Amino acid sequence: MSSDHSSHAHHGPDVSIYWFIFGCLAVLTFATVAVAKMFHFPPVAAVILALMIAISKATLVVTFFMHLKYDSKALRVLCVVPTLLTMVLLLALLPDVGKERQHIAGDPALQTVAANTEEHAAEGQPAEEHPTDEN
Repeated sequence: MSSDHSSHAHHGPDVSIYWFIFGCLAVLTFATVAVAKMFHFPPVAAVILALMIAISKATLVVTFFMHLKYDSKALRVLCVVPTLLTMVLLLALLPDVGKERQHIAGDPALQTVAANTEEHAAEGQPAEEHPTDEN
């Protein structure tokens, strides 16, 4: 057997592509910091921009450093489809994230105490002391 590596086919990118991707990741990291610290975007816009940059960085890492670009189409589908489904499910939950809680689960007496505390806090008055029912 020969130990000559030149006879083997080269699969994957050259080292220069890794340096290029590293540079892209560094620029995108700087862009994320700039969005957060230097520019004064509205909070929603800043989060959307940061997520877009993070998705771009993750795509570069998965595509080149994890060699997904050089794998079979079946493996790409097995990676992309669950990721897209997860994103769709997370987006479906977004309308529920900003809603206030309408009730407190548990003992009805605790619900009354919590409601009175909230009412007094809204009026700027200190909350009344409520005796506890000890049996």
